[in-house]
Amino acid sequence: MSWELLRLQSLAHASGFQILCQRSFETASTVPAQTLKNLTQQAPAFTGGIRLTRFSSETLSDMSARTCLSLAAALAFLAVVFGAFGAHGLSGSDSKSGYLERRYSDMQPKNVSGMQLPPAYKYLQDFRTGVRYHMWHALALFGVGLLIQRRPSRLLSAAAWCFIGGIVFFSGALYVLVICGPKFGGITWGMIAPIGGTLQLVGWALLTVAVLRTPDAAGSSATPTI
Repeated sequence: MSWELLRLQSLAHASGFQILCQRSFETASTVPAQTLKNLTQQAPAFTGGIRLTRFSSETLSDMSARTCLSLAAALAFLAVVFGAFGAHGLSGSDSKSGYLERRYSDMQPKNVSGMQLPPAYKYLQDFRTGVRYHMWHALALFGVGLLIQRRPSRLLSAAAWCFIGGIVFFSGALYVLVICGPKFGGITWGMIAPIGGTLQLVGWALLTVAVLRTPDAAGSSATPTI
């Protein structure tokens, strides 16, 4: 087969493909715009046989009231569990030394605000601080869930996620620091806790803005009757 014949066949195929594309475009131009829009929204996208799902910031930003309240209740339950563990499992008694006393018996006293404190006592206070902030922000998360139930908003959802992250990073870091040691796993857990504290602050700020942006209920400005 000569090169000239191959060139002619290539031109013929290209012309046929061009005519096919032109006819397809003309056919698509006759379809109403609303129909094309519906087809685009309903038809799933496929690439290489793999289905591509639509993912946006709404997937993470929007939180339902049920999810928020459920997480708040679960986190509050865990706060009680950790509180009981700290009171009975970590601290000792007059007749028996506790876990922290045995673990940190060889450590030098800690200087806290100019006072020399036993390491076991200092770490027990750190653990209790983690439990307190754990419970406080679980209750705050429960309140956010009630607000989402009344009037959902992305600010409230973001505040809820910040409270959850604050509990995990702040209280969680203190739990690991006290129970497993300040350098457990090669990680300085004392540097992780401020991340959680920052998330908690951001959560409270977002909650403040969300409440200020919430319009008053109808009739709330009316003078109450005595």
